[in-house]
Amino acid sequence: MSAGMAVFLYIAVVALLVVLRIASLRRQRERDERRMAAWADQERRYAQDRDRQEEHHLAFVAEQRRLMSDSLRYDVMRRDGFRCQICGATAKDGAKLHVDHIRPVSKGGRTEISNLRTLCERCNLGKGAKLE
Repeated sequence: MSAGMAVFLYIAVVALLVVLRIASLRRQRERDERRMAAWADQERRYAQDRDRQEEHHLAFVAEQRRLMSDSLRYDVMRRDGFRCQICGATAKDGAKLHVDHIRPVSKGGRTEISNLRTLCERCNLGKGAKLE
């Protein structure tokens, strides 16, 4: 084999390797782009799920708050003897009485008599949305 032929073959092999490497890089880029598109699609679905859950939660909270009627408030206070169930204060002591959700609505508590109790304003505001 002549020297010119060897150089030609060497150049041809190098050129083929370069073409194969370029093709490999393109395939890798396409795989990466598909992975990124799948990741972005999954993130979009997660965001939609979070939005649906938030909408459901807000609707639940609004419904539970709507269910708190004056009649239900009175029934809870009468059951509790018009007395704060934590400190024992009454309206005669100057306390403003509230009806409290034992399990807060924001944490999934329902507006039903078994989940309600009478608290004075100070105890209720101190408790906030905490679980006991």
